Amino acid sequence: MTTAANRTAFLRGSRFLFIRGANGSETEGGGRPGTGIPVVRAFAQNALMLDKLRQIVADLTSSGSERLKFDDNDYRLAAAALLVHLISVDGEVSGTERRKLRTLLMTRFELDDATVDDLIVAATRVEGESIDIYHFTSRIMRSLDEQGRARIVEMMWELVYADDHVSEFEENIVWRSADLLGVSSNERIALKNRVAAARGRET
Repeated sequence: MTTAANRTAFLRGSRFLFIRGANGSETEGGGRPGTGIPVVRAFAQNALMLDKLRQIVADLTSSGSERLKFDDNDYRLAAAALLVHLISVDGEVSGTERRKLRTLLMTRFELDDATVDDLIVAATRVEGESIDIYHFTSRIMRSLDEQGRARIVEMMWELVYADDHVSEFEENIVWRSADLLGVSSNERIALKNRVAAARGRET
């Protein structure tokens, strides 16, 4: 803002142009100084409008952030990141794997379309930042019982068999994850066979 006697002030949040006169008053639309509204009142009105705008934005974003937020300690984020790591380990993620990942997360965690998309985005980010799968399995271990952890391993097998191609890298990830999740060898083999049999019936 300049220090000239007459200067133009654009009040954000207002649709009018005010001209500030030397006597400290403002005129709407460029009228004569002294006939407009006082500067203090103009700024008070402007501040009120901005406060209302901030509140509207805050209300909109707060409700959305509560829906979309997945805490770093949320086991769903850890499980999703583990699944993202699984389908990424061979360097190529197929469309079938992406669709299966989405379906598994929606079904298992009872998420809507928008929320599952946000979960996958968050999981992809944390998977890229992590140095090993222990970061995810330890979080799951703290949150789920034995049955819940076995279900995560079953989800991994379902994802592995989604494209009818089981790579050695994917099997290794499932095996290591199951071990870290405390799922026994016998159970992980039984889960694998069950998923494979179900996949065979589907095809």
